[in-house]
Amino acid sequence: MENRQGLCIPCQLYFKLIKQANRLSLIIMLLVLNVVAQTPTFVLADSLYAVGNYKEAIQQLENLQDKSDAAQLRLAKAYVTSGDLNSAIKPIK
Repeated sequence: MENRQGLCIPCQLYFKLIKQANRLSLIIMLLVLNVVAQTPTFVLADSLYAVGNYKEAIQQLENLQDKSDAAQLRLAKAYVTSGDLNSAIKPIK
């Protein structure tokens, strides 16, 4: 059984699966690169936050040169978790 492209149905399915696998590989690669691209300060701030040392995490995040949305969101999250809601608003304005 063949279609207009000259490929049998099983071959079409095979190529469709390969295409989807390539997309999934690309997504995974981008996620890994995002994690690897984190600066040591991000990693340190995340570690401090994870163990409950919110004030130190906030200091690390405030000293970052990176003012990206992700950095500001992390800073706001640390402020909220530490209970300082007034300061939490500043990074996300």
